Amino acid sequence: MDPRYDQLILYYADQYQIPRMLLATTLTLEAVDDQGWYSAFIDDSNRVNAGEAMYGGDRLTRAFGGSKLTFMDTLERLHGSPGIGMQNIHIDTVQQVNTYYQRNYPDSPMAQGLYSQSMEGTILTLDTPDGNTHYAAAYLRELADQRTGRMADHTGDLTVNDMAIVYGAYRSGIVSYGGLEKYKTWTVPGGTGQKFIRYLAAYGKYYN
Repeated sequence: MDPRYDQLILYYADQYQIPRMLLATTLTLEAVDDQGWYSAFIDDSNRVNAGEAMYGGDRLTRAFGGSKLTFMDTLERLHGSPGIGMQNIHIDTVQQVNTYYQRNYPDSPMAQGLYSQSMEGTILTLDTPDGNTHYAAAYLRELADQRTGRMADHTGDLTVNDMAIVYGAYRSGIVSYGGLEKYKTWTVPGGTGQKFIRYLAAYGKYYN
């Protein structure tokens, strides 16, 4: 893990009240699995597309930029990763997270900075280490809420098994478990979860 991310990981894990090693290991696996040429191409394209949607000189350019954002996000889903809609977070995941915090934590410090700008502006924010870490933490908190059925501090109530299952949902969605109720009661991490556990042993110890 790049040490420049250390303070961001600590800050956002504390803000969203999730285990630091959950966020650190998630970001590590993103770097391992999702930083190839294909993902770089998606990111570069979305950077241009978001800029066109926000700053295009005419209405047609702005509309075309927005439509290309949606198209590139669809391509990324075909690739099968959790989402470099921009730096590992899909466009529709951003929308989902924003809605979740607007609905459930509207006055909480956790909601600060999540839905205060346009979608295109958010996509450009995701192109920064701060923005990517922020949204990753927010999404993991949402998934931890849903896993436990509690909207509460999760820094001490997730086992390693829980974290591996939460990471599986981060990668492939709760739908990959067959729905919310099965996600809540799932007990055996799949292949993705097992990989998380291996990396947790290697990297997570630095964030305990």
